[in-house]
Amino acid sequence: MRADELSIRNQSPGTPGGGAARGARAAYLGNGLLAGLGFLLVLALSALGHYDDTPVAGNVYDGNAIGMAGAWGRAADTVSYFTEWSNVVVAIALLMLWREPTRDTYWRRVLRADSLLMITVTSIVYAVLLAPTQRVTGWSVFTNPWQHIVVPLVTVVVFLVWGPRG
Repeated sequence: MRADELSIRNQSPGTPGGGAARGARAAYLGNGLLAGLGFLLVLALSALGHYDDTPVAGNVYDGNAIGMAGAWGRAADTVSYFTEWSNVVVAIALLMLWREPTRDTYWRRVLRADSLLMITVTSIVYAVLLAPTQRVTGWSVFTNPWQHIVVPLVTVVVFLVWGPRG
């Protein structure tokens, strides 16, 4: 174990004793799965063409073919959104916390801070700029609030209640 990892590990990520707070692992797992499954659902629905067409101002390849022929293009378009990346980073950070709640390194702290910042930006931009003008139909009625409202709120609550701190 490196010196920086040891010194950080001795600082409490959850409770004064250095262990995870009661219920923290379940919260980390639930939050990580919520974010990860939301991303996978959106990716699958998009690749399979189950979203209503959304007019997009030109892209490099001039749109995607209908049906399975356009699946890769739609999947690539989907993962280009900041919302998707923020949900993936939250999923990775929280599942790492669930797996090893007391392991605390510099890079894990960076990942956790990034996940919290990214998902907060996702929620604010959606609430202020996108939601007021967006027409949500089809599967988006379910997946839009999941990724833009539910995951951000749950993530902030998990970090506020269970930490880790510092």
